[in-house]
Amino acid sequence: MINEIEDATVSLLTVNLESARKIGVQKGVQGLTHPAVYASVDEGRFERVTSTTYKQFVTLYVDIIFSSLKDQKARREGINLILEGALQLLLLNDLGLDIHPLTPKSWKNTTTAELDELGLISYSLELSTFYHLKKQSAEEINDLISIGISYLLTPGDATIDGSDILTTTV
Repeated sequence: MINEIEDATVSLLTVNLESARKIGVQKGVQGLTHPAVYASVDEGRFERVTSTTYKQFVTLYVDIIFSSLKDQKARREGINLILEGALQLLLLNDLGLDIHPLTPKSWKNTTTAELDELGLISYSLELSTFYHLKKQSAEEINDLISIGISYLLTPGDATIDGSDILTTTV
């Protein structure tokens, strides 16, 4: 479900947030030097509901980087609009998944001195949701932990030349 939350967030923002040049899954803005919006689920906690069910609470981060070489005021005005747009898109949205609608928790300016020197500003928006977990069968668990590997043998070629599936059994 974690991947589905990240992917659905990226899809929603990609379709509706035209002002962002790049949208993807990544945590934080460290080392980035271009405007983008990234979504990531990087925290979770559990609460027992019944003897076989738990609520999994997760935290979704939306990291926004905005560029304006004009001045700090222009950067703040631009990123504030993207922040408000992303928040409105995600506010109380279940992303078409079997999750509790997203609830905003906080946002903060995460601009580093390096980003500021490059004419960039960054914010991080934090939202939360939860969904229910039930113990799965051994077969379902084995499907979850199977790993697919693709081999790209020709440099610069995106054609898959071979693949394997590694399976771990429970």
